[in-house]
Amino acid sequence: MIIRLLLTSALLIPLYPLNIPPLIAALILGLRSRNLSQKVKWGLLGLLALSVAVPIVGRCDLIAILILAFSLALFVKSRQKLLANLWVLGYCIGIGLSLYVVSMECCSIVEFADFLKIWCLRGSPWYIALYLVIMLTAVGYVLGLASKSKHISENPGVTPVVMFMVMLVLAAVLLALGNERGANRLAELAYYFLVIGVALQLYSVARSRD
Repeated sequence: MIIRLLLTSALLIPLYPLNIPPLIAALILGLRSRNLSQKVKWGLLGLLALSVAVPIVGRCDLIAILILAFSLALFVKSRQKLLANLWVLGYCIGIGLSLYVVSMECCSIVEFADFLKIWCLRGSPWYIALYLVIMLTAVGYVLGLASKSKHISENPGVTPVVMFMVMLVLAAVLLALGNERGANRLAELAYYFLVIGVALQLYSVARSRD
């Protein structure tokens, strides 16, 4: 769970300060754990301190890379098989996209809101919609695991599929109200959610057969 929280924090870097709560949760779990060394616990504390100091440091991309490297080091140390934990690869792809978003001068939730407004009006930049879908999928997955939901842990595609249905219903409502542009934007998000949901369910089925 600590690794998932760390990766979620790195994924949320463009939405600073929303990336800090997952780090705090990871630190609390780390301090309670008897299996982690003192070096790892100090490392968690250091990452939290750096994340809080983003306005001073000014390099949120480097902090995201540090969190990613630290997470991967913990994953390797745990000796888990990558093929049985492809969610790590999914997170890495999402974090790569988040770093791209940061490179476009989006380093806070306020700046992301401005980008989102532009996307709602123009349908661009393309990466805003994709990042939003990946971020919501990851956050929903982690919250499901935190609630100890066995259904979500065994079916990671549940969250994006539910979001797909919600977005499609909202798009239909907006279209009925005459807001065609808003309906098109929600439909675009819905299909992104559908693609991710189907991919995750296929992975879940393949893993269960193994």
